[in-house]
Amino acid sequence: MLVDVHAHIGSSAHGGVSPEDVARYAAEGKFDAVLVSNCDAGLDEADANSACLAACRAQALLRPLYAVHVGQRDSNIHAVRGAFELEPFLGAVFSPSETGFDAATPLVEEYLAVIAKVGRPAVFCVGEDERSSPAKIYAQAKRQPKTPVVLCLCGAGR
Repeated sequence: MLVDVHAHIGSSAHGGVSPEDVARYAAEGKFDAVLVSNCDAGLDEADANSACLAACRAQALLRPLYAVHVGQRDSNIHAVRGAFELEPFLGAVFSPSETGFDAATPLVEEYLAVIAKVGRPAVFCVGEDERSSPAKIYAQAKRQPKTPVVLCLCGAGR
């Protein structure tokens, strides 16, 4: 099975492309699936994640990742757990540079613990700024060894 581990969909103003373009890319590249998150989650997490689900339902090659806003009011560990229990999210995506948190914050460990309980991976967008450094993400991953962690260069901070 050939899977692209992360693509951003959403408004082009926030770096995303249309779900149709990602599906076309997947078909042309002969991918079996592309894991996607809606980069508009930087604006409103609930609406962006709902839009991601809708896009994935409309495009057979797209699979949804839940975009998490660490430390923000609309993103708490209970909401994340509920989303995994009620919807077909395959994992969670964390974008420190995009959503304004430091990967070293202790709150990340709480989210990773919840994700471990539901048996899903955590995808971290690694950027060029210190908030999203691989070393900080690796330190978090070591504290939650039951959570699969994927590092993905997303270009944030460039």
